[in-house]
Amino acid sequence: EMCIRDSLKGVQTAEDALVALRIGARGIVISNHGGRVCSGSRSSLASLQEISSCLRAKGLLGKMELLFDGGIRHGSDVFKAMCLGASGVGIGRVYYWAAAAYGHEGVVAAVRLLSEQLRHTMAQAGVPNLQLLSPSMLCRVDEPHRPLELTWQDADSVVVAKL
Repeated sequence: EMCIRDSLKGVQTAEDALVALRIGARGIVISNHGGRVCSGSRSSLASLQEISSCLRAKGLLGKMELLFDGGIRHGSDVFKAMCLGASGVGIGRVYYWAAAAYGHEGVVAAVRLLSEQLRHTMAQAGVPNLQLLSPSMLCRVDEPHRPLELTWQDADSVVVAKL
């Protein structure tokens, strides 16, 4: 059972997570405070990865709740966060959109949809339960996107398309 009482919100670094643990926080909420408005902000997912890797390396993962608050829109987003060590996720925007459009029924439907998407993602990864999720189930691509260039040529012309 998760508890956000005695938790700190807005933790973005492993160093701050260790301080939170040392002062007795029961959990942290990993969030960049809506960093989408600051063009250079670090993603909450990158912060989660750093924090959970540090805690795992020191044998401290599981000593406090890691609640992830950062752009959850689909069940696959929940899967990624949980693989990286999150104890739970915030679904604020999905919740608000569903409530604004359809009230209580919309929220119930949104939570069901997220749960179903998470189950499908787990099934595709061959994982029967949340306790078996781990970072090794994710693939990370660090290279910047490079356009794909397709060339088609016939006797009269050459067509080059960059995607």
